[in-house]
Amino acid sequence: DLYEVKAFSVLFDYICALAVVRIAFDKKELISPRSLIVYTIVLISPVSFLDSAYWAQCDVIYTAVALISLYCLIKERYLGAMIAFGFAIALKLQAIFFLPVLLIYYFATKKMSIRYVLAVPAVYLVSILPAIIAGRGFMDTLKIYAKQTKLYTALTMNCPNIYYILNGNAEMFRKMGMLLAIVILGIAACYFIYHKIESPEAYILLAFWCSTVCIYFLPGMHERYSYMACIFGIVYAVVNRKGFWIALGINLVTLLSWLPYLFSITPIKFEYLSIINFILLIILSVKL
Repeated sequence: DLYEVKAFSVLFDYICALAVVRIAFDKKELISPRSLIVYTIVLISPVSFLDSAYWAQCDVIYTAVALISLYCLIKERYLGAMIAFGFAIALKLQAIFFLPVLLIYYFATKKMSIRYVLAVPAVYLVSILPAIIAGRGFMDTLKIYAKQTKLYTALTMNCPNIYYILNGNAEMFRKMGMLLAIVILGIAACYFIYHKIESPEAYILLAFWCSTVCIYFLPGMHERYSYMACIFGIVYAVVNRKGFWIALGINLVTLLSWLPYLFSITPIKFEYLSIINFILLIILSVKL
């Protein structure tokens, strides 16, 4: 049974690697030594195979679908982008880390019709039908994510973010962290909208930045939620080689934060990892 569970995530490792290549390269370079190297890097990245093949987690599944949404977005296939995002949200709530990218693109470029947004709830409603047919109540199924947000009360669960630097009343810090994340994302939104930014590379960087901001400031984050940031980081490093070491840094910090749970090894204290993450986020923000 364990192999069957892992096999589904491992399948998406390959889909994820293909999506990264499709975003990073045009049709002429799809089958080339460079694209093969990038495809291989995604597959052999420790973050990739530890999350799926070793840990049996599903982070690669919703991340792969979010990558498809990003690909459709930068290729101006807006209905496809919204359908893919709807599937990503249906798979895991953490796919919402990609939502700011879609919202900012909508307001900054004014290219996408508001009608396409309706695809997101439509796909989600279709996705919950099997559970309803199997006997689960409609409202109970519809509210499942709202219930999950109340499941964990800890400010951080081995995720090296701001809550390893700051410490205090959990309820107060939860509200503060959510507000702070919204304000920071809002500043980026204002900048993109004011300058009417449209370039694909800018939105690849934005996807990397948004996912990093969310895991760093939002409360209740597990260490493995940074998987999306790691993969978006690889995409950004491919399209902009100067961003390689930032992507590498985020991947290394993530890997080090997984070791205590997976192997009972703590090479670096989480307080230090959170500071490194903060420095990387500042540098990434400057690039954005």
